[in-house]
Amino acid sequence: MDNELYWVWLTSKKTMKANKITSLLEKFNTVEEIYAEKAFLNVPNIGSREFGELKDKSLTAAKKIIEETHKAGAYIITFDDERYPNKLKNIANPPYILYCRGDFINVDDILTIAVVGTRRVTDYGRIVTSRLSRDLAKSGAVVVSGMARGVDTIAAKNALKTGAKTIAVLGCGIDIVYPSENGGVMQDIANNGMVITEYAPGSPPIANHFPERNRIIAGLSNGVLVTDAPKGSGSLITAKIASENGRDVFAVPRGILDENSGANRIIQQGAKLVMSCSDIIEEYPYMERVEVKLDNDTENELLSEAPNSDLEDISEPADFAEHADAGSSAVKDDSDFDFSGLSDGEREIAEKLALKDMQIDELASELDTAVGTLNTRLTLLEVKGVVKKLPGGFYKINTL
Repeated sequence: MDNELYWVWLTSKKTMKANKITSLLEKFNTVEEIYAEKAFLNVPNIGSREFGELKDKSLTAAKKIIEETHKAGAYIITFDDERYPNKLKNIANPPYILYCRGDFINVDDILTIAVVGTRRVTDYGRIVTSRLSRDLAKSGAVVVSGMARGVDTIAAKNALKTGAKTIAVLGCGIDIVYPSENGGVMQDIANNGMVITEYAPGSPPIANHFPERNRIIAGLSNGVLVTDAPKGSGSLITAKIASENGRDVFAVPRGILDENSGANRIIQQGAKLVMSCSDIIEEYPYMERVEVKLDNDTENELLSEAPNSDLEDISEPADFAEHADAGSSAVKDDSDFDFSGLSDGEREIAEKLALKDMQIDELASELDTAVGTLNTRLTLLEVKGVVKKLPGGFYKINTL
């Protein structure tokens, strides 16, 4: 308990960022020695401001923080705790204290994939984030997210729907819900996973906390998946941190005419292009995964969700059967197809595919449409159950 108290005392000092604590630990062996020291001479990064804070040996504030942590139903893991993840310990400037809610997950022993992206998510981003997060969770990977609006929330919600464990990393105190509408999601994660932060209870969600939080998201994960991110997105910071710390980086591509795509840019820089969950899972044949067993009711619920009601909740089309006629050029009768409810662009695609199965390049030529735009519309049509993709990259009208 004294050890925990000293860690809370040290990390609650305003000037004691991770890099400064690292400098202290290079000079002193333990947090107890830091607490007992009075001079702090010749310690890099420790100047007059830091010295002024470290001279204050009162433990009253630290005891109050521990009390508030317990009131929030949370617990503390310190840097020298045997539960502290080695994955996180080995990054640059690791957090020296973690405030946690939920059951402890030993991330060192299992596959963890962070799913990150923009707060202002596009329809395309909602679809691919929903699909990939569910598929990752069903494949036994623990999905890590940052609890922000947009991609983070979509990833957490869809992973939770499979019954899999998830991890959320906060940019505020463990007792604060931010954004406020995520109270239910945060509680669900605490009930079936872990909520983690390095910030003491009561710490507000201020701007500089979020870039700092990103290093924890990357550090807890074997790989980071960027599903929807324009240039300048904070999620690209997470990808950069991941790469710098030896983590894998994955990204979902956008059309080549999308000049604002941050995902396309990091693919150019070496991130692995992802078109399905298997593109990620195949990189980790050696990693243990959490077994997820969906009961029939849950599986049916995921498959039967109405695709037009909420793009965050889109499930894969129910029929994945392979067809021997992939690429067939036989002309079809389109009189039985109902294309009502489609946009003009979607209807043009459906009408072409009603005549014959086609690959995307052929469709683009027939419709005089950019491949990137066409790819997005085909994805939406797949989700709506209007078309389906066949082996060989062909698309056809779904005749369920």
